[in-house]
Amino acid sequence: MRKPPHATSLQTKPTHIKPVQFKQKPLATLILGGLMTSFGSAAVFAADDGSQMNDPFRVNYAGYLPQAAKTGLYLSNNQGPINWTLSGTNCSGTEDTYVANDKSSGDSFYIIDFSECTDPANNVRLSVGTDQSDAFDISSDPYGNLKYEFFDYFKDHEGSATFTNTVNNWGNLSFSFSYVKDAGDNGAYPTNTAEASWALINMLETYPSINSYYSNNFTGARTVYDQLKVLTEQFDHAMNNPRNLAIPKFHTNIQSWAPCFPHGSGTCISEPETKATYATARTLAAMARLHSDHGTSADATSAYNLAKTALTNAENEAFTCNQQNKFGGEGGMYPDNDITGLIRNPKVNDDNCVADSNNTEDDQYSAIVELYIAAEKLGETADATQFRSQVISHTRFSEASSYWWGAVAMEGNLSLLTNESIISMDLSTLKSNILLKADEIYSQQSQGYPGVTWDPNSTQWNNGDQDNVDNNVRWGSHRMALNDARIMMAAAEISKAQLNATDAARFARGAVKVLDHVSGINAINLAMYTASGYSNIENAVTRTHDGANSSDSWAGKMVLGPNNWTNANDPAMPAFGSQPGLKMFALTGTGWSSREISIDANASLVPVAYFAMEVAPALFNLDPIGGPVAPITNAPAAPTAFAAAPTATTVALSWVDNAGTNDDAEQGYNVYHNTVNSKPASATTTVTANATSATLTGLSPSTTYFVWLEAFNAIGNSADATAMAVTAEAPLAVNLLANGDFSSGTTGWDCTLNGGTATCAVESGVYHVDISNGSTATWHIQPLQGPLSLTGGSSYTFAFDARSNANRNTEIKVERSVSPWEDFSATGTGQSLTTTMQRFSYTFPISSSLNDARVVMNIGNGNSDVYIDNVWLVEGNDDPCAGNVGCGSSSSSSSSSSSSSSSSSSSSSSSSSSSSSSSSSSSSSSSSSSSSSSSSSSSSSSSSSSSSSSSSSSSSSSSSSSSSSSGGSGSTCSVSYVVSNDWGSGGQIDLTVTNTGASAISGYDLSWTLGADESFSSGWNASFSSVGNTVTASNVAGHWNGELSANGGTSSFGFQVSDSSAPVDIVTGFTLNGVACSSAP
Repeated sequence: MRKPPHATSLQTKPTHIKPVQFKQKPLATLILGGLMTSFGSAAVFAADDGSQMNDPFRVNYAGYLPQAAKTGLYLSNNQGPINWTLSGTNCSGTEDTYVANDKSSGDSFYIIDFSECTDPANNVRLSVGTDQSDAFDISSDPYGNLKYEFFDYFKDHEGSATFTNTVNNWGNLSFSFSYVKDAGDNGAYPTNTAEASWALINMLETYPSINSYYSNNFTGARTVYDQLKVLTEQFDHAMNNPRNLAIPKFHTNIQSWAPCFPHGSGTCISEPETKATYATARTLAAMARLHSDHGTSADATSAYNLAKTALTNAENEAFTCNQQNKFGGEGGMYPDNDITGLIRNPKVNDDNCVADSNNTEDDQYSAIVELYIAAEKLGETADATQFRSQVISHTRFSEASSYWWGAVAMEGNLSLLTNESIISMDLSTLKSNILLKADEIYSQQSQGYPGVTWDPNSTQWNNGDQDNVDNNVRWGSHRMALNDARIMMAAAEISKAQLNATDAARFARGAVKVLDHVSGINAINLAMYTASGYSNIENAVTRTHDGANSSDSWAGKMVLGPNNWTNANDPAMPAFGSQPGLKMFALTGTGWSSREISIDANASLVPVAYFAMEVAPALFNLDPIGGPVAPITNAPAAPTAFAAAPTATTVALSWVDNAGTNDDAEQGYNVYHNTVNSKPASATTTVTANATSATLTGLSPSTTYFVWLEAFNAIGNSADATAMAVTAEAPLAVNLLANGDFSSGTTGWDCTLNGGTATCAVESGVYHVDISNGSTATWHIQPLQGPLSLTGGSSYTFAFDARSNANRNTEIKVERSVSPWEDFSATGTGQSLTTTMQRFSYTFPISSSLNDARVVMNIGNGNSDVYIDNVWLVEGNDDPCAGNVGCGSSSSSSSSSSSSSSSSSSSSSSSSSSSSSSSSSSSSSSSSSSSSSSSSSSSSSSSSSSSSSSSSSSSSSSSSSSSSSSGGSGSTCSVSYVVSNDWGSGGQIDLTVTNTGASAISGYDLSWTLGADESFSSGWNASFSSVGNTVTASNVAGHWNGELSANGGTSSFGFQVSDSSAPVDIVTGFTLNGVACSSAP
């Protein structure tokens, strides 16, 4: 192994050394940046004021996983081999690995490797002589809820704003949307948001089960998909300007140090540029894939088309690179060339646009990659062929390199790797390059502080500007290290797939060591994230540069870290060049250049923390610490008793775990599902070893799903356990509002005037507020309905269509009817109405039950008329109109009506409304349409039978019978009994009962007897009961299909049977309300 820079001594040892018990006299002094400093065992060290650096130890204050590589640093002069102990355990040993005058920090230290201490223990301390570290744990969950707080950061920092002023008055624009505040200055910056979005998107595509990981385990947290919808909403607006390129920054706060000529206050919109346009294209393309998996096909198509437009414009419009004067507003800029964008000291702006391959070549490549994968995902065959050709011929294809917002080629290549199963492309060279890059990263971090994943002697950043001062500790050094950890995560998965257990475990341990650095093993001796309320984190950052939470009461905010690049004008920082790079950190104050928080920093932290806790342990076990382990020679035993229990949108899975019966070191389970009997290439979700249950979510009602379950270990996968389930019909949506479709005129709505002048009337089924004097406040004209009761612990969706006769803002919301008038629906700054009808939708939680809610239309403070229609307030997360304008009176219902409409997602890519409150569970959305899309509540079993009929194992796809009889009060009936799918051990039957009599039948019980070897399994669209093999289907109380009208009224439903002797029997005898049906003529 090569020596680290300037090292006078470096001794290495094998990876695993069994600790030995040994006593050692205390060391008297250590070398700290060349200064001899004394330590005493009774010293008391303060946190986050600089004094913590006097502690001789550097440890992970959160703790270590039992099978992780566990190291601590002991700052000292070189005493030769030293003896250490781990209090509270039987571990002790001798260490001689020593680094002198580390290039990045100036520190000299022993690297104490106590990896062999694998037994869980709490409050243990490393000791050398009388020197002792702060306490930490060895635990399977050292981070506790902090691992969820890292992700909840994004919800905490949500905001909304209306952006108007343009720098240099380049356009007359106004945008209102929700976003996640970019950094300490609270703006919305698409170029950087693209970075944060990619990190979370790639995490979700790599580990799909993470989608509900945070929302299931941390109160108030969103799903990853829902959080991404808020995070990426700005991209729906970035291209909406006359220059056909995307806006790189939306600023919220013009300051004297951040001019937005010629404006002196307010918001600021930067001039469009090429780089931001590529960022828009790649983000929307990736979101199109997520919409396809977790949202709606309409959103997927819309995002995909807008991404294509962005790519086309970026490639065909005149290339535009902005200098600082075209960015304007608070914060800095995102230069095309990061190396030449500024002069370091004194810090002044320089040339952003010096030619370089990482200007926009990398951005273009990644945009093409994301669109290629999206085209494959969405079945856009012609586009996929074109984009694939561009990807494989591109100079950045197969590149493996460190990445950040200024160099994003690697992000595209990691996306290819994650989506390998759905693309047609040879990635073998890319995989080899990733393994080489991961080796390089692992080698660097093993030579000093574990977060130094780069070569501290590199000259890649040299540009003739004071290159003698270390320029390798970059702006956002923590983000840079965590991104390198992401590369090692990929290398671990590649090695696992190649059955290289040693490297899979090694790279996994390397990735987790970067978390050790962020959590305390660094030159500042701090856990570099806020940890308010987590007393086990002794030395944590307590001050950040965060305009949204200046008190720093929120846990989980990671600071950007030491910075020896853009720091010279930060008065809280050490003087430029006065300290080595890792010590260029503000020890006091909240200096922006090292203590600022940002979305791309926490977005880099979240995947690594998830990997460490939920993925890495299984990889560690491929090459466990603690002595030889008998090699695994076989795949795991298959699970048994696999069962599926469906609801309308979920399927709960259960099975018997057979781990260990095959001596197989089971590592987990892969779950797959599809609507046809063909196992997908990629797992839907992965669950941990020894699990016995999982739940598929986000499914479509009345749909047949085929499910596969396999156990896996380092050798391979077990045989599949299979199941089939048919989701139930969607539950009926009940509108909590009376007359939400205005079919009864203005009934139920109070046209309240509090100072304005207006009339309210219904015209052509639309509520029209004709405003003659809007007065001076929105609430001065306030049509409303209430009071309303809402149930605690439930979520609600509030949705409506709205337009005006001129562009204007409104505040239409669900609020408390008394002070403090809380906006439960979290509509933020309200709605930006145009002359085209749009649909707006807000989903929000209610924590405690209340009976004083109301819906208000605050539409004063303007004289433009407002038109409202199809207003819904329903329990649940879906807009019954599915986001469509013109839901129609046939779908409208009130609290006294049971009519329903489609419950599919209402989110739309053309969002124009905002939802900023941290209590809201999803962002607002709207869609524009000139046509009516009326939803119907009618249903049949055709949707489920059609998907199952494609089963390759079906032996009977159309067996049927029919019978007719007099039923009930002398009426007659006929029954159609169709075996739509027979898979050998059971089948699916679609049944329709028809009233052929002259009198209507209100409510029915239809009974029949199955074959001798058959038993009822499950059914849908009716209430079922069975005794032995006799089955009775009854209409659902209050359901639309309970009424069999005279002379042909029908009700359709379906069910499944288990059958021990195929094929499924054809039933010919039925009774309707106790009267037998005879065979039809």
